[in-house]
Amino acid sequence: MKRTTEIVVSDDVRTSLEASLEAMSADGVFLLADEHTMPIANALLDISVFSAVHTVPAGEACKSCDVLHGLLAAMENAHLSRSSVIVNFGGGAVSDLGGLAAALMKRGIKVINVATTLLAAVDAAVGGKTGINFMGMKNEIGVVRMPDYVIISLEALRTLPKQEWLNGYGEVFKYALLVRGGELVDAVEQLASNGANLNWQRIIELCVDYKSRVVRQDPDDLGCRHVLNLGHTVAHALEELAAEQGKTLPHGIAVGRSLPVVAYISYVKCGLGRKTVAWLRKVCCDTFGLMDYDCKEVDRIVELMKADKKNSAGHVNMVLLSAMCSPECDIQVGDDLIREAINFYM
Repeated sequence: MKRTTEIVVSDDVRTSLEASLEAMSADGVFLLADEHTMPIANALLDISVFSAVHTVPAGEACKSCDVLHGLLAAMENAHLSRSSVIVNFGGGAVSDLGGLAAALMKRGIKVINVATTLLAAVDAAVGGKTGINFMGMKNEIGVVRMPDYVIISLEALRTLPKQEWLNGYGEVFKYALLVRGGELVDAVEQLASNGANLNWQRIIELCVDYKSRVVRQDPDDLGCRHVLNLGHTVAHALEELAAEQGKTLPHGIAVGRSLPVVAYISYVKCGLGRKTVAWLRKVCCDTFGLMDYDCKEVDRIVELMKADKKNSAGHVNMVLLSAMCSPECDIQVGDDLIREAINFYM
C-alpha cells in the first residue's frame, strides 16, 4: 500500500508539529534545518522535543554527497530507530536532502516536512520527490518517498524576504497554467502588476490540492504526474548553467523564466493560442525579467536540457500546452525549436 501524506496549513506550527509527533508515536525526533531557517525553528518550535539538531548550508549548497554523508553520520550518532522521525524545517532544498536521508537511514524512517518558503509550500515539500545534485545535474540522485506529514507554516512565510516570495511565484505561475477555475490566473496577474494583497492561504491550498490529486494518481512519477514538470526541463538547464558560471539562479525564478519558452514551443507544436503566449510572455517578463544569454550560452542550455533525466533515447521531452489547463506530456522537441523559443523571450 502506498504511503499517504497528511497536509496541514498552520498558523501555529509548534502546536501542529507536536500533534503530528504525538500521532506518530515517535521514539526519537531529529531536526534538520539550514543556516537561515534554524533561527526561525528556534523561535517557533520547542527545541527540547528534539533528540538531535543538525544544520546544513542554505539553498542548493546543501544538496551534495558530502552534506548528505554528514547528515547521515549525525542521524546515526543520534541513535535513531525506524520509529524515529526527521523533521525537515525549511525550503525545498532541506526537504529534498532530508527526505533522501530519511529514505536511506535504516531503509526508511518517518518524515515530517515543515515548509517555511512559498516554493516549498506549493511544490517541493509535497509529493515525496527527494534528491541531491550530482556531477552538475539537478536532483540526479534521489528517490520518491512520501512524507508522513507536511506542515505549511504561515508564521514562517511571513518572515520571508522579497526574493524568496519571488522564488515561489514561478511555481504558482506554473499551477496557474494547470489548475482550472481561473483563481490562480487572476492571482498571477495581480502579482505581475503589484496588485492588492492576495489570500496566500487560498493560493497555497489551490496549488497543494492540485498537486496532491495528481500525486495520488501517479505516486511513482511514471505517467500523469509528468504534468508537474511544466517548465522544469528548461528551468533546470538554466540553474545548471548559472552554477557553471559561479552564479545562483533560484529554482522558482528559473521556472518563471522558462514558461514563455514553453509557451512558444507549445504554440508551434500543440497549437497554443497566440494571445496566451503573448500574455504569458508579458506577465513573466514583468515579474521575472527577460532572459539575457549569448549564442554560446543558448547552445549550452540546449546541451544541458539533453541531459535531463526525463528524456529518453537522446531526445528532449517536454510538457507542453495545447490550451490553458490542457497539458501534453513527453513531447519531443528539437534543438532548433528550443533555440528559437529562447530567442523569442530574449
